[in-house]
Amino acid sequence: EEASRLGHRAFAALVEATQKCFKEGEKEDPRIWALLAEMVLFEGDAMRAKRYAARAVEIIRTDQAQNQDGLEANINVFQINLRADVLFQYARTLVANKQLDEAEAAYREAIRFVDNFNELNKKTQSRFAGRAGEGAISATVHPSARLGLAVLLLRKNGDADEEVRKLIDGLIEEAEKSGEEYRCSAGKRALGVALYRLGSKRMAKANEMKVRKDGKSGLTAASMTEQKKSEEMMNRALTMLKEGIDEARDEAIPMFDRENCCSKDNDYLALLSYGLLLTETQAAEKPELALKYLQKAADCLGGLAKAPIGLANNIAALQSRMDCEAAAKTMEQCKKNIQASGSAPPSTIRFNDARLAEMQGLFAEAESKFRSLIEDHPTCADAYIRIGALEQRLGKYELAEKSFEKAIAVAESLGMYGEPTRQDAVSNLISLHAARKNYPLFQAKLEEAANKGGDAYAQVSLIAFYLDCLPSTDETRRAKMLDAVAQRLQKLIKEHPENAYAVLQIGCYFAEMGALNEARDAFAAVIAHPMAGRSAKVNLAHALVDIAIESIDKEISEDGMLNVIATSSLDQAAKLYIDAIETMRREKLESFGGSTYTEFCFYLAKCFYFARNYDESLKYMQKCILLSPMYYS
Repeated sequence: EEASRLGHRAFAALVEATQKCFKEGEKEDPRIWALLAEMVLFEGDAMRAKRYAARAVEIIRTDQAQNQDGLEANINVFQINLRADVLFQYARTLVANKQLDEAEAAYREAIRFVDNFNELNKKTQSRFAGRAGEGAISATVHPSARLGLAVLLLRKNGDADEEVRKLIDGLIEEAEKSGEEYRCSAGKRALGVALYRLGSKRMAKANEMKVRKDGKSGLTAASMTEQKKSEEMMNRALTMLKEGIDEARDEAIPMFDRENCCSKDNDYLALLSYGLLLTETQAAEKPELALKYLQKAADCLGGLAKAPIGLANNIAALQSRMDCEAAAKTMEQCKKNIQASGSAPPSTIRFNDARLAEMQGLFAEAESKFRSLIEDHPTCADAYIRIGALEQRLGKYELAEKSFEKAIAVAESLGMYGEPTRQDAVSNLISLHAARKNYPLFQAKLEEAANKGGDAYAQVSLIAFYLDCLPSTDETRRAKMLDAVAQRLQKLIKEHPENAYAVLQIGCYFAEMGALNEARDAFAAVIAHPMAGRSAKVNLAHALVDIAIESIDKEISEDGMLNVIATSSLDQAAKLYIDAIETMRREKLESFGGSTYTEFCFYLAKCFYFARNYDESLKYMQKCILLSPMYYS
């Protein structure tokens, strides 16, 4: 009530000042009209606010027309600040009236006034000396002018993202110069969206650079540099979006968001970008987190019925990892949206619809949908892969092999754009040969794929194959295979330094070489990885047991007790094995990190035996015999 009373008094005073100017024939002060516009806009009357602001602009334009003799002689910092503030207020009213192109022009003019004056002031500072220190003072425009322009530019579908980044980064730098933290949630969201879109473009550029002069795909120095820049942008986008979204949720609705008709679009773009980033980085481990923000993005538009088809499709894809029934409902809504638009279903929608049927166990329906998709889109290599997987499931190995080979051929015809799918098809073909126990062909295909530049998956698979073969080879062949593994690991880490599977295989290599501490450290480095982490956890436990055994062999205390290293290592290993078993039970898994429940019982029996906990060791050995009596001897 007090704020309202003071506001009305201020409004009355401004009106009185205006009337006095008219009565006494004095020159109108544009600040009065600008303040009136700001107050009326705050009350929610956008049209009247625009009229007041337009009058203020008219006054400064008249003054500007009368001062064409040069900035140095006729204008000072105060006048520049006044013009910039009037144009800023005018831009705000234009935004409130949804005249966005005009608002963009007004924001740009306000910013240009200030930037041009400051640049000229720097060049001619000596000529301003003696004018009450004016030469040392910089003109300023309200920070929301740059922020408002940035938010407006986001609507241009990425064409002005670099300008958005520069605008917000400029605000952050100014805050840091003042020793303050930049805490504008709208600015952080805008910057996050721009960085995400710029990072995506850089990643696409990096992929284009992977095509070498010989036409083959592979990593180049330029592509690695571009990929690194893209990852840096994506990481910063993730930080900005998280902070901006969290701060906007925790704070009362700020003035900027209340008056800005683009704020809802900014919210939508921020939630969409954050959800897509989480899909790319954390969906394997936490699909529910990415889904949460994509659903919020859809809610900004009025729900799934009004959401873009691509967004609904992404939501269905994430839901399918947790709840196929919910995914099916979303997909049905997606189909209704497509039907209402009168357009043909995109191939991505049709593919995900077929994939959903496959995940629901409707294999015949899924295969029919994949084949129908291929008839209309013969270059959809992913559909051939899924058909091959369905045929393999039914034991139709020859047909599955042909489907995977067809997928490889189609993907190769697409050049660099088909490279990820080609690698996926190759890995499926390799797995098929392994399932058929055709190991010579399996090894040949692995080596062929691994020797083709850029295929990290094939490199890792071949290294794992070599390491798996070591127990059955003689010493001479073992030494050669270990040398081959070392060479391939060096190449793989050089080309893919952040590949978790490569680090996992380095741990296995160290374990085979007897460097147990190094193996332990390698496994521990990737234990939190959403995909490689489970194998790393099991291998870390194995390494800890081996470290304990080695320690026991070297040193036993005089009273016959285990040394500290052995005790600690065995305790950690037992916890890791038990945690894996609990995860298997909770998630109803048949195996964890490549090991079954029976194998974990054996690992624990061994672990407790060396820990001299013979009762627990016997208990787990009895479980092994009960579960697998054929191995009792």
